[in-house]
Amino acid sequence: MQNLLSDMGDYLKSRLLGVDDEVYHIQLAIAAGQHLSFIGPPGTGKTTLMGYAARCVSGTVFDKTFNATTVPDEVFGPLDVTALSGQNGPSEYKRLVTGFAPEANFLVLDEAGKAGSETLNGFLPMLDDRQEFQNGRTKIAVPLVLAIATSNEPLPDDCRALKDRFAMRLRCDYMSVSNEEALLTFSPAPMAVPSITIDQIRDIQKQVAAMTFDASCADAWGKVLRGLRAAGIPTSPRRLVQAKRVWQAAAWLAGATEVTATHIEALGCVLWTDLNHADAAIRICTMAASEHAERALEILDGAEAVLEEAQPNISAIMDGSIAPEDIGTVSSAQTSVTMFGQEIKALGTDPVITRCTSRIRDIWMELETARKHAVQRATQGFAGGF
Repeated sequence: MQNLLSDMGDYLKSRLLGVDDEVYHIQLAIAAGQHLSFIGPPGTGKTTLMGYAARCVSGTVFDKTFNATTVPDEVFGPLDVTALSGQNGPSEYKRLVTGFAPEANFLVLDEAGKAGSETLNGFLPMLDDRQEFQNGRTKIAVPLVLAIATSNEPLPDDCRALKDRFAMRLRCDYMSVSNEEALLTFSPAPMAVPSITIDQIRDIQKQVAAMTFDASCADAWGKVLRGLRAAGIPTSPRRLVQAKRVWQAAAWLAGATEVTATHIEALGCVLWTDLNHADAAIRICTMAASEHAERALEILDGAEAVLEEAQPNISAIMDGSIAPEDIGTVSSAQTSVTMFGQEIKALGTDPVITRCTSRIRDIWMELETARKHAVQRATQGFAGGF
């Protein structure tokens, strides 16, 4: 069954450049049966990616872009005037839900943060374990398997209960320097749209729920909980239950036969609700996932510090106001980052190290782009002094 989500992932990554992390979290959300929220600035591809993901689902998709004036009728269906008039029996306030959110298997809620609480909170009973919608005097079952929300900003403060229904949150950002360079030659590869049915998704979620935890998990779970408490990051019982399922899904996606401590890193997208806590929660989960994680993160922190220190010189180079010391500083920074890269490679090849190595490579590429730019301008005679 993993191949179904793998094919979907390959298709999504063939459409857009630099969305590996976003695609993985879509796969993780489907496998875990937990709703997902993407938060990030405009132009990062959130809406486009969701459009491609919806094409892969052989079920009923409800896709809606929200704004400040979006009303419940546009989402849950218009008022049934006939029922309200009482022509066919007692008067009843109900909606005509055909073609609207209550009948969807897959919800794509674009720019959800811009909608009002009156509309957004209508999703509450649909997104929790009850999966129902109150339509007049009748509660109707909702066939929903997944909701994905995208937004430039978090959901409004008066939608805190709804926030808690989106177990998974991922911050999206602009492309890395290496992907910006590669964009010039990138072209979406011809590829058939893969198809995954609702029944197949439900089968996957059953397999995930059956995953068992090995002996290493108790210690890792304890480390994470203690770390969250020490950092002052609150966790509700609901969020801890959600985290357990996401942990199982991460192991299932990796093709493991049981859940291990290594897979707990995936909970970095679950165990926070306030954006200010995101970095700390991610680091806590990463530290619990690998015996080398602490050192790998220290090395990455060193590389990030080098980049930050060189940032004024990079800006000067890219703006064209190059001084002799700028290229020297950037070259020296690049040498330091190369040494960090060599050190982290020596730690091994577990998932945490691999991700830290990838980020260090991006840092090196950003410095390399600036260095090349400086050399080019100097060669063309635009840089005074050398």
